Amino acid sequence: MASAPRPTLLERMRGPNARPIDLLVERGTASAAHIARHYQGFARARVEEIARRLATLSGGAPDAEWQRFCDMVQDLRSSSATCGDETVSWVSGSWEKALDPQFRGEPRLMAVMQLHLDALRLAVSENAGGAELRALAGQLESVVKSLNPAGGTA
Repeated sequence: MASAPRPTLLERMRGPNARPIDLLVERGTASAAHIARHYQGFARARVEEIARRLATLSGGAPDAEWQRFCDMVQDLRSSSATCGDETVSWVSGSWEKALDPQFRGEPRLMAVMQLHLDALRLAVSENAGGAELRALAGQLESVVKSLNPAGGTA
């Protein structure tokens, strides 16, 4: 059974269980500080979570499954940006572009997604240098653009 969607900030500020905005900001700041301190372990765990989800995802999966997957990739991008990991943030951002619903029927999409997963695994492994990862990021951009039959930006 799917869990209930997390309440939005606006929802948390209203209603019988309302929380003051200062408290919510304080909790968010504490959470961001915790993630920054433990970012590498968090990133590795999140990438493996994404890998497990990808293994069960198919082009014909329901929209809700695709959205959960997209949320995971977006979460990794935003946390990596918060922690200053430009490579993971860039690869995740590139992957988000490939996850555009217009590409769901594209036969090459799953291969493109696997390339992004491999790039993320390499980035969080700390076994590649910055120059190698930047070159890989540029290649991923080209791969995502190839999904767009018009050759425009994804």
